[in-house]
Amino acid sequence: MQQFAQLPALKRAAVTIIAHLTSESNTALQRRTFRELDTAASGEVSQERMENFLTETMGLRLPEDWSDVLSAIRSRDGNVTYLQFLAATIPRTIYKNDESLCRMAFRLIDTKKDGRITAEELQEVFISGGISTPEVIINEVAADGAGYVDYEGFRAMMLNDD
Repeated sequence: MQQFAQLPALKRAAVTIIAHLTSESNTALQRRTFRELDTAASGEVSQERMENFLTETMGLRLPEDWSDVLSAIRSRDGNVTYLQFLAATIPRTIYKNDESLCRMAFRLIDTKKDGRITAEELQEVFISGGISTPEVIINEVAADGAGYVDYEGFRAMMLNDD
């Protein structure tokens, strides 16, 4: 989860799409873990429940930047949804070894189908996510301030171990 929180925003968005698209066999452990966390079977867990699970059940120590991690994975109401949990815990090998998943994520964001992801498309695709700075998100990844990310740049971002 900590690594996920440190990813560029565009990569976090792409990994979230990939978590939704990937087969259940690729995320069996993460799904079981979430079901254990989500005792109410509501599809989301509270910050408190997440913290208790990690510290008491798993015996882990929360990282110093835990608030940053939470802000990257929780929804506006402060809870962590099933999809957000999957995205934050999905093994990188899933999208690094399966280019078709990266290509599908790119195509879903590239709404104009012109081979480029722009700030406008990010705003359109993630409007419910409340992206307030799509230009900044694009410029985190775009080559030389191009204002867009093509598939080659997108794939390079996905393969980068940030």
